Amino acid sequence: MANTDRNMLNIANVTERMTAEHAAQALASEFWWTIVPSTEDSGSFAETGSSSQFWALVTAIRELGQPLGFHKVENHLGNLAWRAHNKPDIVLAGLIKPAVRTSKPEYEYIKLRAAVTGEDADQIFADRINQYNAEVAVAEAKNMKAITKILSQEPAPGEGIMETSTVVDYKDFDEETGNFAEYEVVYGEHMIPVNRMIKHIEGQIEFLAKNKRIPDEVFTAEHLLYQSELAEFKAIHQFEQAEGAAPEYVAAMDDKLLEAAGMQAGANSGK
Repeated sequence: MANTDRNMLNIANVTERMTAEHAAQALASEFWWTIVPSTEDSGSFAETGSSSQFWALVTAIRELGQPLGFHKVENHLGNLAWRAHNKPDIVLAGLIKPAVRTSKPEYEYIKLRAAVTGEDADQIFADRINQYNAEVAVAEAKNMKAITKILSQEPAPGEGIMETSTVVDYKDFDEETGNFAEYEVVYGEHMIPVNRMIKHIEGQIEFLAKNKRIPDEVFTAEHLLYQSELAEFKAIHQFEQAEGAAPEYVAAMDDKLLEAAGMQAGANSGK
């Protein structure tokens, strides 16, 4: 799908400019944005009840041959170890967590106050922990209902997840025609602000640098790859800031972006 908004990246813009592993990590970092935010026009599941954006990311990561994430599992020695997984339900369980108004009671705090008031600390703690557990159970049930609905919306293999719809903008009224403005929206495509992608890559570089378990030669190789990818996204961002500049400057920037995209596409073809 072509992307005409220079401020935003679609999934193809990411996979074409990054290695398969880096692209999968970047797309996985976007899972939260497709499910949790309830802000207007976010297109998330919380706002629309549709998880098409989430499944678009999942499909893209699977097509890259990469895992959806990692989770801790107990091995045969009884130790916890990180393992790759391809299970959307594990991803969703990490995103949709129980939210309760009551904070978990601390016995020592209750005991301290009860010593002053003369109340039964054990009974107070028992009552509060029961209330807390009841609220958590209700929240978990609601979350499981949402997760079940999202899983039920998974497209069948080969089924298209993109859907175009005409939306009426009731905030944009044309007095001359007497009509509200209309525009087309493509559901199922997830758009990523280029600024957010830049911050993600910078965060990955910092994480690798601070992780002492990563050998120097591995960090050097990863750093070089990330820097080349970062340069492309920063070039897109600089173009955005240069909107309205002299035509010759804009044309030169366009040529630079097209050349970089072509070189990266050639590199990706050999992965």
